[in-house]
Amino acid sequence: MKWLIAVGVIGFMLAPLMWILPTPQQMRQSRIRDHARRCGLVVKVVDLPQTRRQIVRKEEPRPGLCYTLPLVTRNAPTPWRYWFNQSVYDGDDDSPLPAQEVVEAIKYHSDCWPADSTMLECQGHSLNIYWRERAAEVETVEKLAEGLKNLREGLKLES
Repeated sequence: MKWLIAVGVIGFMLAPLMWILPTPQQMRQSRIRDHARRCGLVVKVVDLPQTRRQIVRKEEPRPGLCYTLPLVTRNAPTPWRYWFNQSVYDGDDDSPLPAQEVVEAIKYHSDCWPADSTMLECQGHSLNIYWRERAAEVETVEKLAEGLKNLREGLKLES
């Protein structure tokens, strides 16, 4: 009986330590984000950008991620936003539209963008992609990094 009580007390003492250990999903996210950093991307947890319609309707922002590829340039390129949801272009956003050559380059690399991507933008000294990171794997991040780098080179965003 004494042994049973001793095991029970030790079990209750060790139980809080189990809360500290990361879950398998958290370990997978950490592995994916570390790989993104090794590919040269900056990873930030952010609220996904909202369209004017979502702001007017006072919808709650959804959490997501922003993967950023820094641009090394003296002359910052013109800022633009490309929404992967085509309905945004029907007057649902006031942000500057990308030039036709930018749209064509983004569509050319469409197999690189994750399925749950929300928006791709150029903000002067960086290329940012916003997404939910659902069902992401290391290969997804590699394709995303390759797509951002190809877009940077194809549009000659660095000088």
